[in-house]
Amino acid sequence: LVSQSRDWQTASELTAMALRLDKQEMINTRSATQNPIHIKRLSVETDVADWVAIGSKAFGYTIDANVIAPLLDREDTQILLAYDDDAQPVATGLLFKTDGVVGIHQVGVPAEFQGKGYATQMMHYLIQSAEEWEVDYVVLQASKAGKPVYQKLGFVDQFLITYLQKCKS
Repeated sequence: LVSQSRDWQTASELTAMALRLDKQEMINTRSATQNPIHIKRLSVETDVADWVAIGSKAFGYTIDANVIAPLLDREDTQILLAYDDDAQPVATGLLFKTDGVVGIHQVGVPAEFQGKGYATQMMHYLIQSAEEWEVDYVVLQASKAGKPVYQKLGFVDQFLITYLQKCKS
C-alpha cells in the first residue's frame, strides 16, 4: 500500500467522528466560562473577510472568500464567527445539512487564542444549531489536535481518513 509505494506519502490523517443527537441532551451554551464568546451567523458578504482571515490563520492555509461567500444564501448552510468580549474575532465554524445529517467543518481557533475554551464553546453552539435542524447525526473530520475536544462532547470514532500526496522527485 502507501508504505510500500515510492510515489505517494501520507499528507495528513483525520478521524471521521459522529454524534447521534437523539441521545444527546440539549447543551447549554451559556455555561460559566472565564472567556465567554459571542457567536454570529454570517449573513452579509462583508463579514466573510473576518471569517476567512481567522480561519486561514487557524488552519495555516489560505481560505478563498470567493468559495465561502456564495454559501451565505444557502438554507442548508451556516457560517459562524465567534468574537471575544473585546469584539475580536477568535473562532470559526461551518455547518452543512444533508438530509438527517449535519457536517461540522472549519472549526478553527488561531494559536494566539487557543487554550481559552473557544473551540469547545463553538462546538456547543454548533451542536445546538444542528439539534434545532432536527437531524439525527452530527459528523466531522477530526485532526489529532481537535479529537480530544470532540471526544469530550460525545463524538465516537468511525474510521481513519488518510490524505496522500505525491512524493517529490
